[in-house]
Amino acid sequence: MSSVVATTIVVVVALALVVAVALPALRRARLRRRFGAEYERTVAAHGGDRRSAERDLRDRLHRYGERPVRSLPDERAERYRARWAVLQERFVDEPAASLHSAQELLGRLMQERGYPTDVPENAMAALSVHHADVLGDYRAAREVALRSAAERSATEEMREALVRTRRLFEVLLTERGSTPAARPAPAGRPRGEEPVSRADAGGQRHGTLFGAAGRHFRQAGHHPR
Repeated sequence: MSSVVATTIVVVVALALVVAVALPALRRARLRRRFGAEYERTVAAHGGDRRSAERDLRDRLHRYGERPVRSLPDERAERYRARWAVLQERFVDEPAASLHSAQELLGRLMQERGYPTDVPENAMAALSVHHADVLGDYRAAREVALRSAAERSATEEMREALVRTRRLFEVLLTERGSTPAARPAPAGRPRGEEPVSRADAGGQRHGTLFGAAGRHFRQAGHHPR
């Protein structure tokens, strides 16, 4: 074997080793930039196994990265804001009910924008792909909402949860749509305007992500208006 051939083989092998080492690092860096704090949360959820966590995150990108977001007409956005103003004003007298209503309203908005609300894991995965920067706020707020259903949350804690929920609510209201808006609801009741009690009946209309809190809330003797 000539020295030229031997040198070429050594160079090729060295380059292959560099690529083998650098490529995973580059992929990891991209995932960190994309998911932010959600990256480390996912690693922790996988018991510190970064490979499994990164497979999970790549799978989310594959499933939801190109998911279209439905447009939201200006009049619908204003209606959502008006309903939020009502529940926020009610917070002083009924903090737990107001927080629950905020979660319900957010669920309707997510559904109208085209996000999955059938299973908590699907909803969180889709949100982590598109809005990882506010997902941590929402996770914390949802935990408080679930505890408030059993009267285990302090008023100040619920107030902070409402603020955290509002962050995702505003992001979803202003997100640019990539497909036409959802078809209007039948005459007599605009889409998303169902009474809270019906919208959450059995946790079916807006999925278990929001239905679970509603069931716990009513079982504890609360009946949001």
